[in-house]
Amino acid sequence: MTTIKDVAKEAGVSVGTVSRALNEYTDISEETKNRIIQVANTMGYSPNLGAKNLSTKKKNGISILFSDNMEFSEMDDERGQEYFFKQLLGACRFMEENDMELAIYHTTSKRQKLKSYDQFCKEHGIAGTICYGLFTTDRYYKELPESKCHCVTVDYDVAGTNKVAIITDDMQAMYELTKKVLEKGYERIVFLNGKKNTEVCKKRLKGIKRALKEYGMNLNNEDVILTDFKMNQAEAKVDKFLQENRLDQKTAIMGITDFVAVGAYKAIMRAGLRVGQDIGLTGFDGISASYFTFPAIMTVQQNPMEKGYMAAKVLTDIVKGKTVDKEICVPYTILERPSI
Repeated sequence: MTTIKDVAKEAGVSVGTVSRALNEYTDISEETKNRIIQVANTMGYSPNLGAKNLSTKKKNGISILFSDNMEFSEMDDERGQEYFFKQLLGACRFMEENDMELAIYHTTSKRQKLKSYDQFCKEHGIAGTICYGLFTTDRYYKELPESKCHCVTVDYDVAGTNKVAIITDDMQAMYELTKKVLEKGYERIVFLNGKKNTEVCKKRLKGIKRALKEYGMNLNNEDVILTDFKMNQAEAKVDKFLQENRLDQKTAIMGITDFVAVGAYKAIMRAGLRVGQDIGLTGFDGISASYFTFPAIMTVQQNPMEKGYMAAKVLTDIVKGKTVDKEICVPYTILERPSI
């Protein structure tokens, strides 16, 4: 593989001169610069972008940092793949339109203990990251507010200077969805939650409780069931719920995600009950799986591709020193379907 030393030797200049020519410094002549570029192209030399970022004082690179704490990363389903991939496509679309490159890095709660968020960004020459899937208990989540590195989060919020959140208004969306369920005369709500420590779960739970309060109702503790965001857990726990509870009241099961709702759907069908008649069912996300059940599952349609696009745009603006809003809500739509 051709190195910068090979180019310097062939062009008859120093390694430093080659570096300055390829990085478009203005203190060398156009003739020398063009000759070096021509030699580099002829020899097939391609600079190491990571090393280039690390060697410059001003870091301009932006990246996606995703954590295995994400609700979809631990599931053996297609929900997370579809949702995350659409966000990634949105970010890539912005980068392509603006002739920029985007790096993708992975972390876990365990790996975060080895180095700080600022150390991570410094080592990779990153000016800012788009963060997905951090727990509120994670080291990076706690460090983000004071970090010198810019950050845009998706689907959760953090405080701090130059920290922006791209979100769905989860509490409002779930509030509106719950009200539509209650308007249909449902008397008992069972919430298939994800995990206690994720911000999205807390917000959607608040939305349900707010709507119930307006109707003079409460959400019983035993009716909040953790599923770890997994379809098979949702299926097993709804199986158990249906075995242990008589549906004396008109009951609706509300899933934290569409895929969780599909797990509930399987359990309901196996019990010989009719979705939308014997028991109501809703999800959240608007992925394709919610449409292909019979009947289709009522849900909140998010716009993950727009979230990804906005995250890349906003992070680029922050790195360039532009002023942006601290929180940007991407519009959602409630898809009313016959499962309620």
